[in-house]
Amino acid sequence: MIGLDGLTPELATDLITLVNSLQKLTKTAKVNYSVQNKKTGEWVKKAFNYVPLDDILEKIKENKNFAFMQPIGYDPVSQIVGVKCVLIHKSGKFLESSVFPIKTTEGMKIQDEGAEITYRKRYAAGAFFGIATEEDTDGNDDEATAPEYKPQEIKATAKQVELLSNYYVGENLEKLLKVNKIEKLEDLSVQKASELIRKIKEKGEAK
Repeated sequence: MIGLDGLTPELATDLITLVNSLQKLTKTAKVNYSVQNKKTGEWVKKAFNYVPLDDILEKIKENKNFAFMQPIGYDPVSQIVGVKCVLIHKSGKFLESSVFPIKTTEGMKIQDEGAEITYRKRYAAGAFFGIATEEDTDGNDDEATAPEYKPQEIKATAKQVELLSNYYVGENLEKLLKVNKIEKLEDLSVQKASELIRKIKEKGEAK
């Protein structure tokens, strides 16, 4: 995340207050969906509650010390279209996340694209502030949770892997794989790969 190394005592204090206030948000909205029992094949209706994106944004506005933006754009490093979270403090300092990918498919209706963007913004905001925006639906191992509501980890792109392989070699590569508990660079998530590449570029060491 960009900006963490520039935290001041004032920003840190205000940030703690904001994050703590967001933890108290109530899951006021509900989603109804169906899952298929892995053993019987029977479809069962289920539901979970979640914190609406509007509630998160409104709570941030109430704080008065921050402005929160979620621009959508193309990241040339990761080569993906997605959502970024940018939190600007009244002091002028800011925190910026990596791109959180938006998943669209060819022929997708504009209404579905809008729903996907809203969902990704809500999930990205939750990850950015460290809050659980949804109830845990993984409690029953006999049921397959509806995939459209499961956040999917997108693997690093070929371009990201190429850039990282130029820098992480030998002991550096072994250490990176061990720390991230992966077997090869291709197993990195696109977000983690973006973060690593950004740090390399900031050091002026990208090849």
